[in-house]
Amino acid sequence: MPAAKALAMHLASVGPRGEDGIRIYSGFVAALRDARRVTGRDQATGRVLEPELCGSWIGAVGYLILLDQIGGTLRPRTSASSVGGMRNALQDFAHMPRLEVDALYALRCALAHDFALLNIGPPQLTHHFALSANRVDAPVTLPTNQWNGDLDHRSTDSQTTINLWAVGDTVETIVETISEMVQSGDISVKLQGGTDELLQRYSIIERPDPGQA
Repeated sequence: MPAAKALAMHLASVGPRGEDGIRIYSGFVAALRDARRVTGRDQATGRVLEPELCGSWIGAVGYLILLDQIGGTLRPRTSASSVGGMRNALQDFAHMPRLEVDALYALRCALAHDFALLNIGPPQLTHHFALSANRVDAPVTLPTNQWNGDLDHRSTDSQTTINLWAVGDTVETIVETISEMVQSGDISVKLQGGTDELLQRYSIIERPDPGQA
């Protein structure tokens, strides 16, 4: 299958069921749809419909997991990145500064593993977070003084602030960028098995519920 067709299938929205009641879509589509739903966005466009939901922690985890998938599967043709992960996605498609990328990666670790606002690890990944959700602030506001991981010595000066609304907007912009790159042929699949692996590994087959037949 031509790469452009395979990528278009991977990015396609959830369509209607076939005559057998089955429909097939990708994990990319499923993650984007669910993250949008939980954060009060239009599931088809990503436009914010319910601003009060944009600060959902679970929704943020969904968007960050989607970045993990993007970073592990896709890259611009001009990029030499080979390893996976959300940090590659943010650098390759959003050109976000490395310290901000590391802060978002640390937040993903804190929320996905512990549903907490502390992450202690290597210095660049050690953060205590405050979360907001507004239309104005940048996705990441780094602290004046990097926190050293000492639980008894946290302050507003060492606090990293993440605007979850802006994080969602950033991922939505990356999704738009990827769609444009597919159209222009400026994107490639970094999986060893190419587009065949992309479709096989990330396809979801949804069958009808026998109880509703």
